[in-house]
Amino acid sequence: FGDLNLDYDRPVKDLARIEAMVERENRKSKRRVQMSFPFLFEHPQTRQLPPPKGRVFRTNAVLNQTFDQIGILTTDERLKKGLATTAKGHARPEVWGALPEGPDYGVFNFTELFSRTLCKKPFAELKGQEKKEFVRRFDFRVSDHLPIWYRFPLPKLPKGVNIAPSP
Repeated sequence: FGDLNLDYDRPVKDLARIEAMVERENRKSKRRVQMSFPFLFEHPQTRQLPPPKGRVFRTNAVLNQTFDQIGILTTDERLKKGLATTAKGHARPEVWGALPEGPDYGVFNFTELFSRTLCKKPFAELKGQEKKEFVRRFDFRVSDHLPIWYRFPLPKLPKGVNIAPSP
């Protein structure tokens, strides 16, 4: 889930590049691919730190770059609804993070966790040399990227289909 080193932190330009690639593939295929790259845009319902509501998640340990992404490309009609990413952001922002069984994404922010535990204050409050020494304690020892996650709802099975094991 990390250390992808993709330079995708300019949503409109980056999404245009991805859309062009998907469109080339769609022209070759009879099925239309739907895409979802949620980390390109601000999280519509952010309740965790960082980012504050209205900002894109930063995925490197010093919280100033977005290198890591998760992308879903699908032709499955059951998964398309509500997961799309468009040039304007999330197709249905009201569903992201709103329900436990719905789509969501985020980072495991160990930088903030370590800062509050070891320094007794948020990472944003560390200054100058204090910040450098703090980062040097774990950067490249733990990771220079934060783990990212993406949850999407499982599609509903057609009526009559049961995947439970037989007794």
